[in-house]
Amino acid sequence: MMLRIRPCGVKSLGVHLRSLPSTTKVRGSCLSGVLRQMLMVLNEAVLESGSGSGRFRLFDSLIHWKIKTQHAHSSNRSRVFSPMMYEAAKFLHVTGVVMLMGNISVTAIWKFFADRSGQPEVLGFAQKLVTYTDWSMTMWGAVLIMVGGYFMAIYAGFPLWDGWMLWSQIFFAISGSIWLAVLVPIQIKQSRLARDFSVHGVCDEYRSLSRRWLIWGVISTLPLIAAVWLMLAKPF
Repeated sequence: MMLRIRPCGVKSLGVHLRSLPSTTKVRGSCLSGVLRQMLMVLNEAVLESGSGSGRFRLFDSLIHWKIKTQHAHSSNRSRVFSPMMYEAAKFLHVTGVVMLMGNISVTAIWKFFADRSGQPEVLGFAQKLVTYTDWSMTMWGAVLIMVGGYFMAIYAGFPLWDGWMLWSQIFFAISGSIWLAVLVPIQIKQSRLARDFSVHGVCDEYRSLSRRWLIWGVISTLPLIAAVWLMLAKPF
């Protein structure tokens, strides 16, 4: 959308600008700052519009403001972070999502079929893999998600406690809480029971724990799916 200003409308624009209070606030810190700077530039240009060249000073002032703002943003960012660091953080964040979501999804599938086999050797080996992949994939995937995600949020100026960012963190925390409070204790109990498979075979307690592990594993995955959707869609 283009904004057209008639030559005869510069003074009327100055009247509106002079009538605005200096403490005018607009919702949203970034938007408020931009609008305040634009209003200050427009007001200065209009106050100088007593001659016929006032409208030209208006557009010259806007162009000068745009160049000055872009230069300030680029210089401030370059002092601390570079664009390459942002892309590296994004790579770590996406890699962490792939590691976390891929491991919990695939582990649930092959663990389910391993439990159905009923063979002590298969169940014991599968239970070891659950522990190994949790510490090598799930935990480090979560670490990469947090490191890369918070770096990008701080760099880009996203509000951490508002909108989709807030709810993504809530869903992530819910899933992590279920994993630590429910799934990990179940896996520890199953690992202890699996050590005696060669002597006593597969007991009913292990099968009951496997069913609980699968159910709670699916429940803990749902908040992660919601968090990934919020990350991609950014609906609010």
